Amino acid sequence: MQDGLPDTDLDVTTGLQASPERVTFLERFFEDINDEVAATYTYTEARADGELVGVAATAHPKDASHVKLAFMHVAEDHQREGVAQNLVDAIRENADRQTILAKAHVAWLKANKFYQSNGWEQDADRSTGLLTAYVIDSA
Repeated sequence: MQDGLPDTDLDVTTGLQASPERVTFLERFFEDINDEVAATYTYTEARADGELVGVAATAHPKDASHVKLAFMHVAEDHQREGVAQNLVDAIRENADRQTILAKAHVAWLKANKFYQSNGWEQDADRSTGLLTAYVIDSA
């Protein structure tokens, strides 16, 4: 056990394209993702014993100094096991930009707590209305 989390044997892979399994996994939690939107992202996935337990989608905006973490979800029965942090670590290690940007709605308590507890800094200049922006340097 590390940092109070249970040991989880994860296979984390980044640089993946959209697949029906990844899109379906995210569709259950995000209304604005569909096949057309999904094709514009690069995916990082986490699997435990072959089961897809977490997916993150990143966008690489042209003329931007950051990678945008657009979507991330961890299966409920695998939350608090370090899956999200493993996804973020893989994204940071493979990022082609200096920083990673994420935004979370103020009502997304788990997401905001995750960012605040894992080294992300709030970015007031990029925060808007009910969305709080967070940034972290790539590795």
